[in-house]
Amino acid sequence: MTTATANGRTSRIRPELFDVPTGEDPKFKVFRIEQLKNAPHNPPGRIEPRKMQRLLLSIDKHGILYEPFVTAAGVIVEGHRRIACARLLGHTHVKCRVVPSHVDTAEIYADISESIRKLSGNEALAVWLINPKAVGLKLAKTFSEMQAGLGRPVVKMIVEAGRTAHVWRLTREIGEYIGKKSAADWKSIAKWLVEKASLDPVRVAISQGYPPTKLWRTITNNQAFVLAV
Repeated sequence: MTTATANGRTSRIRPELFDVPTGEDPKFKVFRIEQLKNAPHNPPGRIEPRKMQRLLLSIDKHGILYEPFVTAAGVIVEGHRRIACARLLGHTHVKCRVVPSHVDTAEIYADISESIRKLSGNEALAVWLINPKAVGLKLAKTFSEMQAGLGRPVVKMIVEAGRTAHVWRLTREIGEYIGKKSAADWKSIAKWLVEKASLDPVRVAISQGYPPTKLWRTITNNQAFVLAV
């Protein structure tokens, strides 16, 4: 059974998988916390303690109210932050819902990440680099076009710099503005944006008719961009 999600993507996740049953249910299992492993595509930054203070307080007070989803082998599908908090609080066991083996766990991750606690643009790009199926179709298409235009090494550079697909969009805008549309030119522009420029001042400069030849010279010389006020 397939279902349409709010963002227009088609999901293979069965609605009954998310129904909360009453009483005992064979889909649930109590795992020792050391048995639970993070999914390889989950961004490590999402489970930094400083980013989970409210959740830590809530779980310390109320416990885990909604069971995380895991595979039979204990790989976390959804609920990385809750399980990370449980570890920090010294919990030894966590009750989890076991995802059937035939269900696409990456699609569950993508659907929940888009509807409950959305990934940041940088996090989504980092996830896509590891597992393209773990983000929504619209983002996956954008990231695929980005990789085709810039190459995977440049995309990785963008992720490592904490940037997002906005670099790709502005790269194409600059290329159109200065008449540079080859893959090599796009790579030069993207690297310059990551290393030497803030995106908003460059957008403002283009909107105000900044000389294209001067902008291209700044890019090729890899100089910092400063918009005079």
